[in-house]
Amino acid sequence: MCARFATRAMNDWLNKLPQPSRRAYAFGLLCVVSFALLLRVGVTAVFVGLNSPPDLEAQPDQEYYEKIAHSLAVGAGYTLSVENPKPTALVAPGTSLTILPMYLIFGRSYLMARLWFCIVSALACLGVALTVRQLAGRAVALAAAAVMAVYPNHFYNAMHFTTETPYVFYMSLALALSVAALRRQLILLSIAGGCLWGAAALTRPQIVLVIPLALVCVLAGWRSESRWMLVRTWAIQSALVALMLLPWLIRNHVVIGQPVISTNAGHTLFHSHNELIFNDPAYRPYRGTWLPDFDKLKQLYPIEGTTELERDRAARQHALNSIRRNLDKMPALVWAKFLKFIGPVHDSPNFPVKIAFTLGWSFVGIFSIVGLCLLWKQDPQMAVFIVLPIVATLVTCLLFHAESRYRDSASAAFVALAGIGVSWAVAQSFSVVSARLSGTKMKC
Repeated sequence: MCARFATRAMNDWLNKLPQPSRRAYAFGLLCVVSFALLLRVGVTAVFVGLNSPPDLEAQPDQEYYEKIAHSLAVGAGYTLSVENPKPTALVAPGTSLTILPMYLIFGRSYLMARLWFCIVSALACLGVALTVRQLAGRAVALAAAAVMAVYPNHFYNAMHFTTETPYVFYMSLALALSVAALRRQLILLSIAGGCLWGAAALTRPQIVLVIPLALVCVLAGWRSESRWMLVRTWAIQSALVALMLLPWLIRNHVVIGQPVISTNAGHTLFHSHNELIFNDPAYRPYRGTWLPDFDKLKQLYPIEGTTELERDRAARQHALNSIRRNLDKMPALVWAKFLKFIGPVHDSPNFPVKIAFTLGWSFVGIFSIVGLCLLWKQDPQMAVFIVLPIVATLVTCLLFHAESRYRDSASAAFVALAGIGVSWAVAQSFSVVSARLSGTKMKC
């Protein structure tokens, strides 16, 4: 497939697309972001309610982020309960810190917090456009932003106080600034990009895997003329990610007793690596993802401990023991995780959501492959860079478990590539239509 798409250089088909002027591009981008915002506000108002508390049946995790934001706003600290404030490190702080400004300004206003999440989600379209604009021009950037605006796998998350919305926003801008830093070789852009990667890491720590992955890529391309620029950019941004994570790690070392990013990692591993997952045919559908039957797990594996850290260690130990006993089944489980990661069908009891997510991912997934092949032909270095967050997300899912929401957390990178692929398809269609019209005129 790559060979077929790469037979023609990117610039050839880009020249077939009508390129908007700077003013038209800015106006078009404003229209796309405005439409994205209206869409997200409308969906939130219809399906959740703009002034409603978190819908825990739809997304149970959002309870933690919203409560912690409220606790921080009233001065109770990083805790799940204002009435009984006990320090927690159950989740990373990025999502709660994103909600926090609204609660500091307006009090515990669900309305303002939800509107803020809609704005953040819509602005991710801007981040995608800024990334693609540097890779393939204004027309393709508008196409990518439009795809991001209507991508249900992204805008759905704006309805809930979960990690996906702020994480995708930070990643989209981090990609744009990092591409600019690599292209223009400006230290200030590297610093700004590093800060946004740090914000993404505080929201979903999985992105720290990009650091060793990027280092491997830098070393692999050591003979290139741009190696020192790549090393400098990698060093600056890696250092900034570490510096932004450091206060959180120090706080947890002092308060929790260990410099952990989260006290939930052991439970996450345990719910996807246990005897029921490995050996019970009744739980075969959950292989590759996590087991929601908490009561059954508690019966088989009592988790003891007086603190979050002790309970998380116990859960991790149960998971590791199960893995040791079932090493021969691990390859099949890893393969199941991979299939869950790439699988088009979204597992949801809500049929309209299931159809929307399935069609959305099928479209973006296919065209992101096309876009990757085209970008690789034009600029392999940038193609690798855009793919790195996707690879980091995949590695995380292979280590723990896979869900469509985890894959969609890398939608900023997927949609950037898909925008290139969609634009290529449009350019080819224009070419075919023009050729046929020209042939008809010659016959006439």
